[in-house]
Amino acid sequence: MKRVWVSFVIAGVALALFACSDGPQLSPEGRSALRVLLRTNRFTWNVLSDGSTPREVLALRTLIQEPEAVPTLRLVLETGKLPGQLFALCGLYYAAPEVFAREVERYRERKDEVRVEFGSPSQTMPVARVVEKPSAVRLARGESLQRWGEEHLSQPISLDIVGGGFPSLFLRNGVQEEDRRPEAGVSPASSPRKRRHAPRDRSMGIVRASGEGARWLGQVVSDGAGKLKGLLTGN
Repeated sequence: MKRVWVSFVIAGVALALFACSDGPQLSPEGRSALRVLLRTNRFTWNVLSDGSTPREVLALRTLIQEPEAVPTLRLVLETGKLPGQLFALCGLYYAAPEVFAREVERYRERKDEVRVEFGSPSQTMPVARVVEKPSAVRLARGESLQRWGEEHLSQPISLDIVGGGFPSLFLRNGVQEEDRRPEAGVSPASSPRKRRHAPRDRSMGIVRASGEGARWLGQVVSDGAGKLKGLLTGN
């Protein structure tokens, strides 16, 4: 009980910092998203067993679009609960790769576990295994899971944070490299050339995949709890 109260106090302090005029400023949607990531007690897949999108994933997608996304995500790392910190790492993977590279080091050797919901029921997984797993997908910078799937259709699916699997699943689901949205704080006008976009799913705020990569990605998204458990517990 004491630990729960301490977590709420820390989250309250963090939110108070953002209310100060000299702190990073967030939109009302951004403040709500921050509250979700500070308080969450689970790390999820990008869909739940009922087919809905987890509030944490929606919150992460909202925060990464904020002009001050990087300091906000760093605040979650410092003051949020462990599951929220893992979501923040996924955001920093894209929003600030150099910050991600520094911050992720302290999670690689952690011995504790985190609650995960990759179906039903929830379970716990080693933090180090969620962060980095030798057999997991390794995406090149800017590569999407769809692109990787098109080239590795026969390979088993396995994701972690360091290799870009979870960050891409949450934030670049189905987005081709040339279709990437601007990084946080970068206006579309600064793009060097006009980009062509695939059909956009308005309900998810992401670009839908197509072709063989889409079918592979669809399997990733819709797999049941049994398969998903193997993604993290395998080598």
